[in-house]
Amino acid sequence: ITGGGGEEPVEPVERVVPVNLVNPEIPEVERSMYADLNGRWDDGLGNVYNISIGGNGAFSGSGRSGYGDNLQISGLLRGTNGEFTLTAPAARLMFSGRMQWDRGCHISFQTYDRSGSLAGQGQMHVNHAPGAPCPS
Repeated sequence: ITGGGGEEPVEPVERVVPVNLVNPEIPEVERSMYADLNGRWDDGLGNVYNISIGGNGAFSGSGRSGYGDNLQISGLLRGTNGEFTLTAPAARLMFSGRMQWDRGCHISFQTYDRSGSLAGQGQMHVNHAPGAPCPS
């Protein structure tokens, strides 16, 4: 937009990028709010998962049930709420679920069978055993 006379030209604003202290030539990448959720998720019910989660909240992983069955889990967190799908391929079982993250090291969850009935609920302990303190 141009105006009449007497207006000062506007200088472009320079974006400040934090410096990478390890290699100052490479700009620092913003840390995702989900970064600390990567790793081991223990539901306290005998099922343990190894999870990878992206900066957009999409996650997936595999694990083993307390009965020795292989498990697959994938889902998406949007802020602190999310949804997931859990399968036990060898047993031909599939569940859907909802989750609520406390923005710390716990994720409460509800799991539903194919008919929509509640199959289980609990709390994922992220990168620590149930009863142990959150990692610092």
